[in-house]
Amino acid sequence: MQKPEQNKTALERIEEALKWFWRKHSGAKMMKAKNTEFIVEPKIFIGDKLNPEIARLIIRRYLAKVTPDDIIKRKVIITPEKIIINDDDGKKILEVKSKRLIYSMVNRLTNMIGLELSLRMRKDGEPYLQSEEKNNFSFGDVKDALIQFVADMEKNDSKNLMRDAVLLINNGQKPQKLISPLEKVKTETKDSLA
Repeated sequence: MQKPEQNKTALERIEEALKWFWRKHSGAKMMKAKNTEFIVEPKIFIGDKLNPEIARLIIRRYLAKVTPDDIIKRKVIITPEKIIINDDDGKKILEVKSKRLIYSMVNRLTNMIGLELSLRMRKDGEPYLQSEEKNNFSFGDVKDALIQFVADMEKNDSKNLMRDAVLLINNGQKPQKLISPLEKVKTETKDSLA
């Protein structure tokens, strides 16, 4: 028998919400026996820690909803070795080192930028990028088209693809200067010494 909602502890409510999340997003399978059916669910907490399967599912769902704006604002930083998820203040919350997730995010972003470039027209009326398969662009083709796009927008010999992608996402407007975390620390240090 279930407790009424007002008698449940915060931990019980979290556990219930995570079970619902698991059922909805994991593709939980129904097991059938002779006269019964049941859904196999993992234990939500193992000791005092969140079950790693559920933690991975939460991370995958979060990364599936990442937008270019999240990357520009450095809420999500993608490198070849890891994905760093930051809070709104730029403090690291989580570091993901799964090669599969990194590859998936790079592929997704490559296709997102490729699709945007396929919709933009060069001066000669041709799109910057063409693909026989819609939403399937190679990293090399996207890189070359992005460099060409920026060269057409402004005479830029920059090889900074992040800056070029920001230019594309801002509809051809010059982006605000992106300050690296190291430059931010140097600026804050100079200000505090003055």
